[in-house]
Amino acid sequence: MRSVSNIDLRLLRVFVTVTESGSYAAAQSRLNIGTSTISLHMTELEQRLGFRLCNRGRSFRLTERGANVYSEAKTILRSLDNFAASMSTLTNQLSGKLVIGMVDNLVTHPNFAMVRALKSFHTKPNKVYFDLFTASREELEQAILQGTIHAARAIRPTIRWRSRERNRRGSASGADQRFLRSARGRAVRGT
Repeated sequence: MRSVSNIDLRLLRVFVTVTESGSYAAAQSRLNIGTSTISLHMTELEQRLGFRLCNRGRSFRLTERGANVYSEAKTILRSLDNFAASMSTLTNQLSGKLVIGMVDNLVTHPNFAMVRALKSFHTKPNKVYFDLFTASREELEQAILQGTIHAARAIRPTIRWRSRERNRRGSASGADQRFLRSARGRAVRGT
């Protein structure tokens, strides 16, 4: 690969997504393309580079060169995203990519407000695009810790508390209610 083109950047984004997803099948929902197209993109990138990036089969594994390409691709793509964010400050307009993961059962939840929030966000001038994908709660937590996603949405765990004072219906005392209201969405687990 002598010079980098827009096609190469697109192929590198596919490669990074497949690597972070762990398989073609897992990457297809994030990329919104089928596994056969992903396979074609991966093959094209390998041909442009001149070597194999991964071992295909029952499990997806990067080759040693593939691991090096992954590391460098992450650096390049992060730099491009940072450049785009820096340039947006010159136009006084929000821009860039926001990666949000969510547990799959939220998408069909009757009170899921993400769609309304995104529509509302896009009524204002901006150049922000969203990468939304579903994963398990554990995978979302790992992605947050690794820095591969910016935010995650999951159903809050049940808040449990013990109170010395309970009213007739068994709800929390006034002090407990004030505490719960002040938590405002933070995960609070009692004993």
